[in-house]
Amino acid sequence: MSPMSRGRALVILLAVTVVAGICALFVSMPLPVLRTMAGLVAPSIMKGGSTTEGGVRVATARLAGAYVNSSLAAHVADRVTAGAASDEEALFRIVATVRDHVLTQNQFDHIPRAWPVLVSGVGYCDQINGAVAIIAARRFQHAQLYAAYDRRLMTTPHTVGRVWSSQRKEWLYFDAYYEEPLLYTKAADGTPRFLQTGAAKRIAARGKPDIASYALPGWVIAEFKPTFGAYLWNRVATRVTPASAAVTRTEAAPVLSALGTFPPAAIPDKTRFDDRVFAKISADFVDARIADLLGEPSTDAYRRISTDATATRDERAEYVAEIAGRLADAQ
Repeated sequence: MSPMSRGRALVILLAVTVVAGICALFVSMPLPVLRTMAGLVAPSIMKGGSTTEGGVRVATARLAGAYVNSSLAAHVADRVTAGAASDEEALFRIVATVRDHVLTQNQFDHIPRAWPVLVSGVGYCDQINGAVAIIAARRFQHAQLYAAYDRRLMTTPHTVGRVWSSQRKEWLYFDAYYEEPLLYTKAADGTPRFLQTGAAKRIAARGKPDIASYALPGWVIAEFKPTFGAYLWNRVATRVTPASAAVTRTEAAPVLSALGTFPPAAIPDKTRFDDRVFAKISADFVDARIADLLGEPSTDAYRRISTDATATRDERAEYVAEIAGRLADAQ
């Protein structure tokens, strides 16, 4: 083959690879592929950097985690919404599933970290209801994260989510954060109307909501899509949308928002870092999370991780093992 032919072949191969990579973003990974990729990127996901951390490496790790999270969400959606007779029933199943499988900081005190909570198993209100939204996007055309806004205090006391119900022709709001999975609609004056969609056990350790916060106006802080590629495309499109057009999609856009102030992350003890231990513990944990969310037995796997003696050699692995223990106790 001549040098020119080899060059042309390389260009074609590169183009095919790029196109295939882009196309892969718009489909959910098959489960075996998802498990393999999740195991490979587990250390990056479970490092859970600061929510204000930046840089190319951090951004790449977050994108990989978000891609795994999106595919996992699609598999969860297909499992829990199968056979649902109505939009309310489908959404309630999703909300209850997330409520049952993700711990709040009331159950496991932790600083906010930039990780996908379907994988990590712990999160704050915006992260937990964001997990519901990313699953719900598989079924609903619009699945959004919605921050309540208190005009008097100029704060956002709580973040819930909502989906557009084509059956009911209205927004269905949801909250998976507190002791009960909640669904409600809003009257014209903002008064919440709670829906009874099914029985669900209460988890008192999660705390009770401030019902008054559900009547507050608010604004959309994120919209999720059924595939990772569609989500990225939407984020890019939103960024280039003229500000005047973006305002029409908000409700009572705040003058000032305060999603909460949190203590700074503790400085890690790098003398107790063992990358091999962390890679093993995090991969085992992510695999247990996938099994748990897909309805497979996972308690024993969580227990093995939480009692793994090697975890004490690495500060990060020890933290993951602690989360695994809390998840095992919650089942």
